[in-house]
Amino acid sequence: MTVIQTLEQRRARHAWESVQMAKTLPSAGDYSREAKRLPIQIMTAGLGHAIAFLDAKGGAGKEVADNVAFWVLELLKRTSEKRSHGEKPAQKNQARELLKKIIENDSDWLRRSTEESISYLKWLSRIAEIELKDENPAQEL
Repeated sequence: MTVIQTLEQRRARHAWESVQMAKTLPSAGDYSREAKRLPIQIMTAGLGHAIAFLDAKGGAGKEVADNVAFWVLELLKRTSEKRSHGEKPAQKNQARELLKKIIENDSDWLRRSTEESISYLKWLSRIAEIELKDENPAQEL
């Protein structure tokens, strides 16, 4: 039996898997903070600038940028294809691949990728906040 999931369920699953992988990082405590800040950065500076900033920053910021980029690239790549149920968390250097796509594509593609990034980040930031709560006790102050 094939389980059909909504886009929201798939976003949540990918975000969950991404945060579980982030738990193994030395900078896991910063991951939640970076995920929470990214939507505001996207709205003020634009998707390309925000992703480039986090990619250059390295550490947890780069990990968040790669997770978002992987999700957006996979989802938009398969908009006309049948969706599979096995999305995996980000592969390395996906942020740079997203930056290339932003440069190569039209404004409609940028709008869709920006909207999808923000929708995905709602899940990523909430799950990171819950799962990484104990990783960054200074955040609770």
